[in-house]
Amino acid sequence: MTTRVSLPSTPRLRLGIATLALAFAMHPVIAQDLSTSLLRIEQMQAQGGDVESQFALGARYEDGNGVEKNLSEAIRWYTEAANGGHTGAQFKLGQFHEQGIGVTRNPQRARGWFELAATNGHHGAREHLAAQERARVAEEARAAQRAVATTAPRPAPRPATPPPAPRREEPARPATPPPPAAPRMPDIRDVVMNSQWHTVGTPALFLPSPATSCLVSGEEVVCFSREQTRGIEQQDVTYTAKATLSDFDPEGRFRINYIYNVVDLKRRDEPATAPTPAGLRPERGWLEPGRSLRCEAASRTELRCNGDTE
Repeated sequence: MTTRVSLPSTPRLRLGIATLALAFAMHPVIAQDLSTSLLRIEQMQAQGGDVESQFALGARYEDGNGVEKNLSEAIRWYTEAANGGHTGAQFKLGQFHEQGIGVTRNPQRARGWFELAATNGHHGAREHLAAQERARVAEEARAAQRAVATTAPRPAPRPATPPPAPRREEPARPATPPPPAAPRMPDIRDVVMNSQWHTVGTPALFLPSPATSCLVSGEEVVCFSREQTRGIEQQDVTYTAKATLSDFDPEGRFRINYIYNVVDLKRRDEPATAPTPAGLRPERGWLEPGRSLRCEAASRTELRCNGDTE
């Protein structure tokens, strides 16, 4: 059972799971920008202790994305998220203290944040610490070589030797050109982030699309949808969705974990007849447990996703 997610110019998505297909197809299309409503949702969730929203606010204030650029506010929200265990925020604070961004440069404090992020599994922090260790070992080796060069006695000069007889040069053979390299799929995160994804002609709810706002959070991509309304039983359910894209690999595979947040319920005159999206219920608040999709890039403009069912 396979779900295809594609750009508008590609073949339409074929869903192996009917409930997930209808969940995607019936959401309204809204043009993408970081609107006031999304910012309000992020602020409310961040103040409530959601580390992903705290990290997202930190990124907004760092870049001036939808708010006035403010490094003090960026550091404040990154620190909240880092203290809550967010590895991307821990890595960011390491960079800020290492480079002196918004704070006094402090390599010791920077290393502390990098080590904490690496201990918690952040791949970039591990690579950064490994690169620092390689540089330290290389510098110690160069220092040892300089010390030996200044203390070792110089060897006695060797007697001059006659130059070798000239050799007959053979004409150079033309080099054989290497075979053309096969086209490679770019980084799957770039493919995902640089596209506006649709499902059956409707903006996708869990990927970058006109109905969502997404940002890179360390090794993950986090997307927040705009408010959607669906009829379920005898209720009109208004909700948003938060999707976390992770586990990207060089073969173009990744995972989507998503969860709904019901923000309003209204009584319907007639019961709804459309199938209910997987995991969505007429209950206020975050609907635990979340759901999961496994996706693979079929090309630069098409994804296939397999999902869970009710």
